[in-house]
Amino acid sequence: MGVNFSGTTKNGSKLAALAGKYLKKYQIQGDQNNVLILFQDGNVELAVSNLLKSGFFNSGQGLSPKKIIVHHSLLQQFQDILIDKIKSMVFGNPHQK
Repeated sequence: MGVNFSGTTKNGSKLAALAGKYLKKYQIQGDQNNVLILFQDGNVELAVSNLLKSGFFNSGQGLSPKKIIVHHSLLQQFQDILIDKIKSMVFGNPHQK
């Protein structure tokens, strides 16, 4: 079994040293990107809502996930809800009607 890590470069380098010491496979995403992970028992509606809030609030500048991992049993539901919510969004200048 290996280790998958997403976080700071500083912590990733510590993890890499430990993984090497114990000859464990590892994958590090050390650029501080956030990940949305939706497990099989997760709330799909909540995950999509939070994803869209973080992705579109302040033009996505902030803590919006760059990687999305969805349990295969929820993938179609996740995609359908995501597409419906994006289609219902209004884009443009908020000061104009």
